[in-house]
Amino acid sequence: MSSSADHDLVVRALDRGADDFIRKPPDMEQLRARLRVADRVTCMQRELIRYASIDSLSGLLNRREFFLRAEKIAWQAVAGMKLSAIMLDIDHFKRVNDTYGHHFGDRVIVAVAAQLRGCAGISGRLGGEEFCLLTEHDLSDALAVAEELRKAVSDVRVDTNAAAIEPTASFGVAQWQAGDTIDKLLRRADIAMYRAKACGRNCVIAADEQSSAPGLATWRSVVRTGPQRVA
Repeated sequence: MSSSADHDLVVRALDRGADDFIRKPPDMEQLRARLRVADRVTCMQRELIRYASIDSLSGLLNRREFFLRAEKIAWQAVAGMKLSAIMLDIDHFKRVNDTYGHHFGDRVIVAVAAQLRGCAGISGRLGGEEFCLLTEHDLSDALAVAEELRKAVSDVRVDTNAAAIEPTASFGVAQWQAGDTIDKLLRRADIAMYRAKACGRNCVIAADEQSSAPGLATWRSVVRTGPQRVA
């Protein structure tokens, strides 16, 4: 806002980042109208940011935004912060889509994502029926979080006209190591997740850390594997 009538001043102000230029003394009706315009623009900007960062179906971070935030938290892990990755994949998801249709498959994704939203950390849908949670825990605590998630997912029920879908998910957990990157961390968690699939699904498996993860044998005996259900 300026009392100057200099045309070049207006141009310079706008070129250097001003959103608007108002002469003093302002006309109050005009000022209110300009503020309403500014409010509409701000709301549209917020919506655009949301559309660019949030997966429209699950409500979690989309793949691009997940990795952007993951790279930021990786610097804290390099500095010594605890960090673990929990990868999960819905079991037999193609069977759900083929049997009940994509509409009910989408409802299963929404229901599983709702369990992740209640967890502290960075959670995102990486694609299809695969999700990831980055949490500030060591391996032991992250395994406990994963087991709670496994139980929560196994309690999900999506009713259809024909029957109820009771999904399960397989989990892989990996802890940040010296010299790690986000890609390396997630790769180990992903491998562990596929081992969980090979072990019968609906279970939690820790990634091999060097030769084997500390306490892995204990966790394999403690973590309960739920009964297999065919959706």
